Parts: sequence; C-alpha cells; structure tokens
Amino acid sequence: MNLQMTPFSSRGSYIALIEKGPDTVTASDVGEVPQDGLYLKSLHGISSHAPAVARVFPTLDGEEVDYDYLVDPEMVTLNTTEGHVYFRFDVSGNLMMSTKGAGLGIGLDFIPDPKSKFDHAIQTLADGIVVNSYKTLTKYSLKLLQGQFKLQKSSAYKNASLHPDVILISPGSDDKCQLSLAEVKHYMSWDYDKLQHAAEEAEPSSMHFHDFAERYHAAVPDDPNPEVTDLALYTIWTCIVSPQGNLTRETIWMSNTHFPGIWTWDQAYVALGLAGIYPKLAYDELMGPYDFQDEYGQLPGSFSDSTVRWNFSKPPVQGLVLDSFIKLQELNRKQLTECYIKIPKQIDYWLNYADLNHDGLPEYQHGNDSGYDNSTVFDKSEYVTSPDLTAYLIRSYDVLGEIAAKLGRKADIVKWDTLAAELTKRFVDKLVVNDLPVARDGLTSEVVDSKSQLPLAALSMGSRLPEAIRKNIIALYHSTDYLTDYGIATESTSSAKYESHSYWRGPVWPSEMANIYIALKLVHEDEFAADLAKRFCRAVIQSGIRENFDAQTGTGYDDTAHTWTAGAYLFFTRELFGSK
Repeated sequence: MNLQMTPFSSRGSYIALIEKGPDTVTASDVGEVPQDGLYLKSLHGISSHAPAVARVFPTLDGEEVDYDYLVDPEMVTLNTTEGHVYFRFDVSGNLMMSTKGAGLGIGLDFIPDPKSKFDHAIQTLADGIVVNSYKTLTKYSLKLLQGQFKLQKSSAYKNASLHPDVILISPGSDDKCQLSLAEVKHYMSWDYDKLQHAAEEAEPSSMHFHDFAERYHAAVPDDPNPEVTDLALYTIWTCIVSPQGNLTRETIWMSNTHFPGIWTWDQAYVALGLAGIYPKLAYDELMGPYDFQDEYGQLPGSFSDSTVRWNFSKPPVQGLVLDSFIKLQELNRKQLTECYIKIPKQIDYWLNYADLNHDGLPEYQHGNDSGYDNSTVFDKSEYVTSPDLTAYLIRSYDVLGEIAAKLGRKADIVKWDTLAAELTKRFVDKLVVNDLPVARDGLTSEVVDSKSQLPLAALSMGSRLPEAIRKNIIALYHSTDYLTDYGIATESTSSAKYESHSYWRGPVWPSEMANIYIALKLVHEDEFAADLAKRFCRAVIQSGIRENFDAQTGTGYDDTAHTWTAGAYLFFTRELFGSK
C-alpha cells in the first residue's frame, strides 16, 4: 500500500491519513506552505476535494526528525532512527496515535484556512485540546493518554492572523506518548470515560477489514489476483462513511482522495461489485441517491453529508445496473417495491422535464448530465439528444416489467412493455442513421459529428434494438477504432479528437466497461463480454484502482483510489472466477 495512492482510513470514519508529495500538495490543500509529508485529511463532502487538516510528523526532543513508513490495513508505522510512531483506528473511527522510543514524540501542524481567520486550537483540559477546523466544518478533540502537550504558533506561515497551531506531544517519564483524535461538535462534548484509552486495547480495524475481505474471497475462491482484489476491497471499505448530516444510510464515497461524496451514477457500479456478498451495503449504495429524489423525479448530480448539488444530473443507469444486480442479489418485497416506486419517477423526470424540444425524446442539457463531461458529442452544443439516454430509459421499463412479475402485478407487465415499445419506435425513427445510433443537436436536430463511444451505448436496450443496429454496434466494438488491450476507448482511436489522457475523449472507464458488458450479455454476446472484462481487469492489475485508464497503454489516470473502478473490478472478477 502507498499512502500517496490510497489513503489510510477505517469503515465509518471521516478521518484519513494520506501522503502528499511535491507534485500533489497544493495551496488549496495546505495554505501557504506546500510541504511534503503525511497529512490528516477530512472526508466531509464540503467541496470537490478533501481538505488537509494537519501535517503529522515524528519528533525527537521536540524537533522534527526524518522517517520512512510502512502501512497495512491495520496500522501506519513511521520508522525513525530512535523508534516508531503508530497510527491506527479504534472501533469508533477515532484515530489513535502512539510512540515507542526514547524521547520520541508526535507533532501535528494544523493547516489554517487561507480564506478565513476562524481556525484555532484551545486547550480545554490539562489532557485535552480541541481544534476548531472551520474549513472542514468540524472540530477535532485530542485526548492525551500518555505524555504531555505543548501548543504553539507556527512560524512557517507568512500570515500570522491565520492562527495556525502546532501541537507537540512529548513522552512522559515512561518514554511513551499516546493520544486519540476524534471529531466532536462541541468543545466539551467528548465523553472521555467511554473511550478505549489505549491504542493496544482498541480492537484492530484490520479485523473488520479481514472479515470484509474474506466474505468476497469465499465467493470467488479461484481469484487469480487476490492482492489486487484486496486493494479494491480496501479502497471501498475505507470510503464507507457513517450516517451523518444528509446521510441516513452507510454510504460509500467515490474516493477519499478527491471525491468525498456520491455522484449519482458512480455509486451504481460500486453497488454492483458488492451485490450478493454484502447485501445491505450494496442495496443502500444503489438506492442511496433516491433518498434525495425530488417531486419531479430528478436525482441530484451529487450529494454528501453536507452538500446536495442540483446543477447537473447524471445518466439514469440504475435500471440497466439493477438488471444485473438482481441476478446477483435477491431483493425482498420491500426492496422491490421501493425500486418499483422510485425508478418510474426517475423515468418520468427525463421524459417530462428534460424534453425541452418536445420531440418525445429526452436531452442532456450539458455534458456533465451525461457523465461524459467533455465528450466530443458536446463540442458544438451542450444541449444534445443522445441515444444512450433513451436506451437507459427503455431498459428501465423492461426491468420494471421484471419487477412487476416478481410482485405479481401482471397488468403492469403489459404497461411497461407498451411504454418500452413506444419509446423504442421514437428512438429508431429519430436517432438512427444507416443502422447506427446518432446524437442530435437538441435545438437544430442536426446529427452531431462525433466518434465518441457514447451513442453506441444504445446497445443497453438489448434485444429491443433492431438486429441490424446491434450487429453494427458490436462490429464497431470489435474494430481497432474502439477495441484496445485494456477495453473500449471512449473516443475512436482514429478520431482527430482522440486524446490519451483527456477524460472522456479516449480513456477506458469502469462505468462504460460495465455498461457494455451488461449490454453484451443482454444480446447473448457472452464470450465477447468476458473478453472485455479481462481486458479491463488487466488495466487495473497493471495500474491500480485509478479513475480511468489510457486506452492504448493501460496507464492509470486522475484519481488514484476510485471506488467505481474497485466496484467494476470486483464485479468482473466475480463474473469471471466466482462460484457459479
């Protein structure tokens, strides 16, 4: 494990430990002094990145000393010439810190908010300090268990009015330091008497992770790459946050590095990777966005414990994913009913409130709505009727028909089939040219000139798509324009607009690989689907749990520990090697 790539955290906690190198520290992260080192990081979703809270470092007789570190799911160990500093989480998600070595202590340099003067530390008791971290909208309470505190102002920052505070913990007569760091709402709200006061007495968080991982391994006994699987599982496990603020369920962040929140299609692929093995967690992850569904049926583009963003929506892939989800995890009647109520409202939103040109087909109002933020489909107009969107809705109708059958609502089966057939006819009439799906400008109805993979995602409607169109899409997927050693490129590699590292203008993405895999299975292209799954897993094995991958080299790009990549990898690994 590498803390520059994968933050150290624990299930349920909003605290992480991450390494910042010279290329990853920014002024927005740490104020005016971008230093290398290990940082405590907030996982509250108050922005598009998780702010650094404090730099942590070992000290000897009060002076900072050099170190290297080792990390596993249970503990981070800083190694110095004089001894060791240990970081681990207790069962409550509090961070436990301790030292072993003569004169060895711990330093915490709390990072001020460069935009305000409200961050500060106050000593509340002889053995307690509370840090008011205004930029993360929380407070951190430090409880000294062994040793002694020293609170001082940092001289490293140019603007002294920012009130940065350095806390130095030095050992007592027994040459040991121990302290706990917890989030609190009030200066005196931490009930110290209920804490497990010593790090060695805290139940190791790795025991929880071990149990979590073993459940997956039991379901996939022939996994040829268990260490990669463990990294995928750890990425997800550490991104699970407890219900708080807006959240009423355990929720899995997209990432503890740059994306502490839910983007309302990413989570569907995380849920798919967990389905059937972690049933409650998987179902909560799939359905969590529907807790925010508005009166029109729209889901927000993203949400977190402290934010709900309606600026954009995201593609309604839940129906497509739910089809595979139900094959992996049987839903009870209450869960089926919840899906049956909320998914039709989502469909109605797109058909009733996102069809601004009134042609009977929904449009994306911006590339961000499609999930393909900067796709070439949106180069000339952000207002586009894209085939994938209608295809997702048609597939959702068919899944509702399957749920209706499970619920014994026979009359509804006919209703959903009729609606799917009517929408399919409009799709073929308006979004197909020369037996291939095309996107159209939402204002002019002109065909969009693009070699993006996005229109080809119409394969998601499965057998509803006329055979000639299906064959042409599959032929393109087999062609060197899109098929690479690592999956399907999101822009044709022969396109003049193809870029290897360009978000949705070339790289391979986990969401699209999962969607294409599911679509191929719907049209009985099982062998090709399995081949694509292997290609995507090859990219993950080579480059890690990255947000996306170079289509031609497999190099990982952007976020370094992204849960939808982990979810897609786990889904494919189980499909390829799991117990049948």
